[in-house]
Amino acid sequence: MDLGDWGAELIGPAMGNLTSGAGEAELTDLKNLKSDEEIERLTMDEDLDPITRNVTILSANHPLRTYSVLHSLPLLLSEYEEPTRLKITPKLKEALRSAAPDLQTFAASQMAKLAGNAGVPTQVFANQLLPIMIAKLDARDSSMAKVWLQSLLKVIPYLRGEKSAMREVVAAAKARAHLSKPKISRLAGCSLIGEMARSGAFPEMLRDALLDNVVALCQDTDYEVRICMCQQLPAISEALGAEVTRENLLEELIELAEDEELNVRCEACRTLVHMLGSVDADARKADLLPKLVTYYSPEFVEERMPAQWESTCAELFGEAFHGLVSRKELSEEQIARFLGYFRAIAKHEAPEFR
Repeated sequence: MDLGDWGAELIGPAMGNLTSGAGEAELTDLKNLKSDEEIERLTMDEDLDPITRNVTILSANHPLRTYSVLHSLPLLLSEYEEPTRLKITPKLKEALRSAAPDLQTFAASQMAKLAGNAGVPTQVFANQLLPIMIAKLDARDSSMAKVWLQSLLKVIPYLRGEKSAMREVVAAAKARAHLSKPKISRLAGCSLIGEMARSGAFPEMLRDALLDNVVALCQDTDYEVRICMCQQLPAISEALGAEVTRENLLEELIELAEDEELNVRCEACRTLVHMLGSVDADARKADLLPKLVTYYSPEFVEERMPAQWESTCAELFGEAFHGLVSRKELSEEQIARFLGYFRAIAKHEAPEFR
């Protein structure tokens, strides 16, 4: 096979799904190859079996050809599980260690898609690719760490039936949730915990292994981490149930609602409203209702609170009022205060609040 034939064979399948601009440098490198030695190095026998072929590609350490291996993963994992585990996966992990951003982004996307591929058993995916994805959360390039995190978050729902895989995710979240870790790691820990809760898998694992970390992240020294953890509380509350929520999370939520940072207070207000349905009646009346009655009063509108706060409260009014009225948990006086707020905000001088 000459280089031209090889290029046509590889570029078609390997580049077809790439976003515009991805791999352009590698394509340029391919076009600039001139020596017989380079051509010989990048040319292989068409009759090679898939394992030998892909091992050879990865051993050559040529970025463009690594795209071809990533495209071959569905076949390799479904039909050649054991040799792929022994020969392909370790080399792929090594190839991605120093890969360019385009290649890493493509690899992360491909792996996320494979988690939902019916032809690839979930256990096989968890054993071979999940460790790579978790390791890449610690990429030196923070933008790449975020890319791998987003792909891993897409994978978690597909792992809900694999307890051993979820243990790996728990360990990854717990390892990144400590205050001693960089902020980007703590943010990743928050997101992983939240996605685990949303998946509905193994709530006892979430409760036993990560509940202390949830509380600690609510008290983090960085306000962005506190916001990120606050955003996960509705899903965590839903997963763990009303009793655990009342005993462990409501106090943290109330403290977040009184945070020194306006952005945190706004997020806590949003979370208070979203959690109305995941706490019991006693907790709603004792912990959430007093806050909401304070927020939704005509006096608050008249005090001219910060625009961001007013906007957040106005946006959530319908959900909050309906959530309380539908449960018949508001007194006539409280209903009057809510309606008074509505009339006041409807006359607000700023049209965006009306």
